[in-house]
Amino acid sequence: MKLAFVDLNLRRNPFGELSPSERAEIAVVDTGPLVEWVSQPNRVLEYVAECGRGKSSHLWAIAAACGAEYLRIPEERDEPWELPAGEILVIDEAQFLSWWQRRKVFRRGRSYVVGTHEALTKVYRRARLEVRQEVIQGLSVEKLGAIVERRIEASRRGEGPVPVVEVSGLEWLIERRGDDVRGIEGDLYEVFQRLEAPKSLSRRWLENFFQSPVL
Repeated sequence: MKLAFVDLNLRRNPFGELSPSERAEIAVVDTGPLVEWVSQPNRVLEYVAECGRGKSSHLWAIAAACGAEYLRIPEERDEPWELPAGEILVIDEAQFLSWWQRRKVFRRGRSYVVGTHEALTKVYRRARLEVRQEVIQGLSVEKLGAIVERRIEASRRGEGPVPVVEVSGLEWLIERRGDDVRGIEGDLYEVFQRLEAPKSLSRRWLENFFQSPVL
């Protein structure tokens, strides 16, 4: 039986689901200064962004770099969860915490890395925590290029050519989706599912594909 994606010199579709450890490994994040800052007690490093902008990838990368547990707050508030132990807590989807849960979770004596759709500034101020806020918005061609290249290289099967996305293709994807990285990755997933050989994906090629996705 022929292996999937072997003709692309890949082990899998690079834009499929990744495990937490894989997301942390290939995230385009300089974790060093961030970990150094949040390693001091009573601090909050908060990432504010809409869905699909990459805040969870930032959190996974920082959690891996500092050995902290990652906790994702469920949208359904009656779904049980436990607060991990540790000096640094990484909490994703913190906007789903109820007001009393926010008071319980954020206290002095620890530091936090938080992902949220809405800033929780008042909560941190009440707990007397120092805050560094990072708003994730906008997407440069250089940043998207690094994200795409890392995902493809992480799925490489061996030496030799693999599909690449040209600068013009990256520009077109940003024009199409804005800074919605998840949406861009979804588009590229469709492309790679249909590719039959390594190609250089230009603006024109992608435009033609999404007008009529037949190779």
